[in-house]
Amino acid sequence: MHRALFVLEVLLEIFAYLCPRLSDSSFNSPKWLAALARTCKTFHESAMNLLWEDLDGIKPLLGCVARLRPLIYRYDRGVGLQDVEPLFEHEARQFLRHAARVRSPRILSDFSEYFHLLTAIPIETCQFPRLLALEYSVSGTLRHLPFFLPLTPRRCVLPVIHPDLKYCHGLENLSLWSSTDSADELSLLSKTICSCK
Repeated sequence: MHRALFVLEVLLEIFAYLCPRLSDSSFNSPKWLAALARTCKTFHESAMNLLWEDLDGIKPLLGCVARLRPLIYRYDRGVGLQDVEPLFEHEARQFLRHAARVRSPRILSDFSEYFHLLTAIPIETCQFPRLLALEYSVSGTLRHLPFFLPLTPRRCVLPVIHPDLKYCHGLENLSLWSSTDSADELSLLSKTICSCK
């Protein structure tokens, strides 16, 4: 019996057959996946899912919004992000369409600079419905964590324990950067662990 192939492995087999002189590593690049998503209707969804699967920071998602692109990537140095209005409704839909493909975001310390842009999105809206792993390293605050945390993650890396983790029933791996010394934190950690399957 043959083992099942991942989507990326199927794509690699197809393109290795079509273009035998190209190396396997060139197929894994984001540029290749983006080109595949734009040019091949059959593989568009799979290529887009692979392209957005792992995310370093929130910047690439905000860069998909045409109005923010020059500001996010600093083409126009005259305007700071603090002066920019939050996403409009149609821009929020565009942001959420790409965010729905993300499975493993790493939310970095520069996120606080961008969060005010996302305030138009209702907090009860699940931004990352396919989320499997979350690394959240925004130092000093966890107030934005519920914005990213659906009920589906299997792995979380956080600076400290958060009350919303007790609702993540599928959590298999929890890493905390700081020690939990207070009785409240230990109680919360215990409840979180007990709520996991």
